[in-house]
Amino acid sequence: LEGKSSVYMRDIVNHFHTRRLESLRFWLLHAIGSIHSYLCGQVLQSLGLVLEEQLARADSLDAIME
Repeated sequence: LEGKSSVYMRDIVNHFHTRRLESLRFWLLHAIGSIHSYLCGQVLQSLGLVLEEQLARADSLDAIME
């Protein structure tokens, strides 16, 4: 009877750890997705605006390459 209780408790602990790892995985996926959205939305957009301004001011291909 004691062995059965020990196996049952071990299953509960394993289930708990599995659920915690799943929660951590989904939280990390969410965090990485949020960072990716920020980088694509804000940073690349502002860099695109800077590039457009520099292209508008350039008077030759050499100026664009610099």
